[in-house]
Amino acid sequence: MKMVSKISLIMMVSFGVGASQYGPVVDSFVNELKTSGALSQMSACLDVPQNTILKTYKQGMHHCFDNYASDEKKLEQCFEQKITQSLSKLSPKFEMCATQFDEEDDSDELQSPEDFQQNYEKLANDLANALGQQSGDVSDITLPIYQGAKIKIHYPEGMVLNNKKTLPVATFMVNDTLENVISFYKKALPKFQMTKDSGIYRFAKKLPDNKLGLWEYAEQFSQMPHISVMEAVEQGSIVLEISYR
Repeated sequence: MKMVSKISLIMMVSFGVGASQYGPVVDSFVNELKTSGALSQMSACLDVPQNTILKTYKQGMHHCFDNYASDEKKLEQCFEQKITQSLSKLSPKFEMCATQFDEEDDSDELQSPEDFQQNYEKLANDLANALGQQSGDVSDITLPIYQGAKIKIHYPEGMVLNNKKTLPVATFMVNDTLENVISFYKKALPKFQMTKDSGIYRFAKKLPDNKLGLWEYAEQFSQMPHISVMEAVEQGSIVLEISYR
């Protein structure tokens, strides 16, 4: 179903987070589900209250993290199986509704690599806000950090994306205008290319080929030192993501 696939994406973003922090990961997903139109559609189709669906997802995610946190493939399989089984017990309409949501999943597969990367980065930033985690030494970051930027989350050893280790990555919040941040990085990184896709500005020496498939694009991008800049949900704030060697 559609929201099971979103869990898989969140799992990729959060894989490697400490066991004590799975709560914020789950809460981040639940908040995403609450604010999306998918929850009301699922509730109406299944004829099950929204709070019951949220509880089902939350319990299923905690179960999977508790049992398979160290195995990415089993974790993803658990999400799919556990939540599907739980929802099927709640409503006799599940099979019909699953078909409907699977059709929506098919349309999601048609998104461009840029849109996929945007969704991935949005979830990463939402998770960063939920965790409020700081680890590692920011002095190790080899690309310039905007003056006054406040770190939200830092993976100095990288993360795991589709069974492959990413570069170290850190996410910051900046209380300044988008124009000022973009202008700073244009001057600070004159040899980097800049692109804009769906509201996200990216600076990298060489960007992946946008003709690649979604996973290949994301994997290549995760191995390249780069900076992503986008407006945050909070008015007047900027999200800054830095991947570095």
